[in-house]
Amino acid sequence: VRWLCGILVPTAPPAMVVLTASGWCGVQAASSTLVEIDFAPFWVASKTVLDGHASWLYDIDLFIAQQRQLLGPQAGGHGYLYPPQSILLIWPLGLLSYGWSLAAWLLIGFGLYLWASFAGLWRWFKVAALTLAPATFANAMFGLNGFVTAALLIGGLRLLERAPIAAGILFGLLTFKPQLGVLVPIALIAAGAWRAFAAAVVTTVVLMGLTTGLFG
Repeated sequence: VRWLCGILVPTAPPAMVVLTASGWCGVQAASSTLVEIDFAPFWVASKTVLDGHASWLYDIDLFIAQQRQLLGPQAGGHGYLYPPQSILLIWPLGLLSYGWSLAAWLLIGFGLYLWASFAGLWRWFKVAALTLAPATFANAMFGLNGFVTAALLIGGLRLLERAPIAAGILFGLLTFKPQLGVLVPIALIAAGAWRAFAAAVVTTVVLMGLTTGLFG
């Protein structure tokens, strides 16, 4: 088992990135399948914001047209379904080409997911289990945001007792996909975790304020 993990764990994350992003030197080289994954709206939204057109994110016709302009006629099936504060988290994606941006999104997200899951208490077998889990490859194949959302939720729960303010900040960041954290405020109130609750509220308000101030 140790020998198998020693081979699979280091190679699986690069392999899943290569499988999803190999051959991407630029947007025009991406196949129709690769530009129809869930990551595409994030990258297009980032490019749109960097070009000074943040309001286009919430005009479905303009956003679909933008996707097709940037990714080709086969793209454009997704609207931008995330609240405004998400812009602060995704805007750097547009600084890279589509393929490199997706590779960074997957590797950084996966690293955060592992860090939140183990908090420094690494065990080869557990790392291998998460690395080779079907959900890991599903996230990689479709460019999902599951690594990031899982890292924020798991990290917040891990820090709740010993660092409630930090936990609340992570929960506040999780509002970029609020349906996954809809029960978090209720749970915090039920547990009497008022410091974490207050930190989550403040973080959300700050994110919304910064988004409005920076992007309109």
